[in-house]
Amino acid sequence: MLQIIYIPEGAYDFITGSSVAKIMLVIKIFFSIFSVILLFAIILLIYRMQLAAAVKSKMKAAEKSGEEPKASRILGRWNKIKERLDTNDENNYKLAILEADAMFDGVIENFGYKGKDLEDKIKQVPSRDVGNTDELIEAHKLRNAIVDNPKMSISYYQAKKAFDVFEKALKGLRAI
Repeated sequence: MLQIIYIPEGAYDFITGSSVAKIMLVIKIFFSIFSVILLFAIILLIYRMQLAAAVKSKMKAAEKSGEEPKASRILGRWNKIKERLDTNDENNYKLAILEADAMFDGVIENFGYKGKDLEDKIKQVPSRDVGNTDELIEAHKLRNAIVDNPKMSISYYQAKKAFDVFEKALKGLRAI
């Protein structure tokens, strides 16, 4: 037999042995699982890009159709909510948070974000449009705490912080 490349006898036995075959099987399984995970990530990324493009097109269509009356109604409603914070009444602070949360929920629902609750919808919105999504979720959790325990105490600082988060998000979406 003509041998072009010299392979030491021990190396050839190692390569053709069963231990290498087992290692190769583990490596194949690992890379198969890794490939499935990457494929899932790519599909999720494509879905999010399409969702962001749909939101952008809705925003452009709204701008072109001249939906100023709707925008001014939203801004007027927002200013009324803002006035509640200017009072020195804890109940008005709570009401302002509840209304701001409901308004934000309505706005992102109109943009096409769906979910079982507001937290699910927030997770779908690109953070570049609404700022820090974790802060939005925290503001929504404050709203939930108020609903679950209406007698809970809330400071002006807490209410203002949550209100500012909602305001930043609504401005990012160009709703106000």
